[in-house]
Amino acid sequence: MSNNYADNLLQSMSIIAEQAVKNAGYDRTVQATIVSCVDPTIGKYKVNYQNGSWYAFSSNTNTTYVKGASVYILIPGGDMNNTKTILGTTKQLGINYISTVEDIERYALNGDSITAGGDFSLCSYKSETVVLYDTDPKNPESRLTIDINSANTYLKKSSHLVVSTLVRTSLPIEQRYNGNYGLNFYLVFTTATEGDVVQEVTRKYTFDVDNMEGNPYVLPNGLNQQASFEIDGANFKRISKIEMFVTDFPNPDSNAPNDKHPNDIFLSNISLFGANTLTQEELDGVALVLNAPKGYIFNSTNDTDNRTINAEVRVQGKTIDNKSQKLAYYWFVQDCTITSNNLFYCKYGGQGWKCLNKYKVIKDSLSYSFNAGPASFTIKASDVLIK
Repeated sequence: MSNNYADNLLQSMSIIAEQAVKNAGYDRTVQATIVSCVDPTIGKYKVNYQNGSWYAFSSNTNTTYVKGASVYILIPGGDMNNTKTILGTTKQLGINYISTVEDIERYALNGDSITAGGDFSLCSYKSETVVLYDTDPKNPESRLTIDINSANTYLKKSSHLVVSTLVRTSLPIEQRYNGNYGLNFYLVFTTATEGDVVQEVTRKYTFDVDNMEGNPYVLPNGLNQQASFEIDGANFKRISKIEMFVTDFPNPDSNAPNDKHPNDIFLSNISLFGANTLTQEELDGVALVLNAPKGYIFNSTNDTDNRTINAEVRVQGKTIDNKSQKLAYYWFVQDCTITSNNLFYCKYGGQGWKCLNKYKVIKDSLSYSFNAGPASFTIKASDVLIK
């Protein structure tokens, strides 16, 4: 009887102690997974923990965590309503850590992607090359669509070619320690030889496992991979061919039927951009980058045609998330008739600049109050005086 009494007493004390610790408000550290970077300038990330997702902030904004990275997160007082802090990765910053500005963030993209296409896949057991796009009149191919006008517009004024694609793999374990796969791009340029004779030269650019983040053989959930290549944009002529390839995996079995080895390497959303490098001053400080996905020139006489300009604010090379920081944009057109007495005068633009934002009339005052605008502005062809 006494033993039962003692056991019950100890159990009650244990419950009381556990409840006291739970309510004590101690900090908790949990292990979570990076889902996405919401705003790199303030280190805001979306993370996944158990069956839920929430936001946490990096303790160092110069640290960048990639999708899928396993991290430790501090929860102050154990209260999920408090601001949560990412302490670091679970592997002491191993391969999931990038200490500097990511490669793609060193560039200002010129316009939108010049490519459009579907999903493509190959098998690691069969070394092969598949043509996705080819301008050869004898063997034309257009599984991947190229916007020729955009290519001519953007690549001609770019110093770099930026490649972006979603990569996913389902490689068997025996295929995960060696091999290569990726994309080949063939671009044609003009070059002057002796005697000023202009000739065409084709240059090959390869995006493969050496350009990829993380382990390129283990990407079951897919990861957006990016790379950049220096080009002679001023002498760009055309894109002649794009290929997807797989080669040199450890267990080739080229003669096996397709159902024995299904495709296990997948590429989708293949995008090509023209880009220019940001200066060191822009990378170290604050920069405003403008781009027009459809170009800056009206090529038709149709008054209903339009062009949209998108604005990006970058801090130390990292793009600010407009929704997260609620940035306000004011758009202006140069107009020498605008003075401080004009209705379209706005203090952010000053004299000589007409504000294009929406406005409201201030009661009992001969002035407008301009509303903060979005990060994009659309110009109609009919708004342009000189075409």
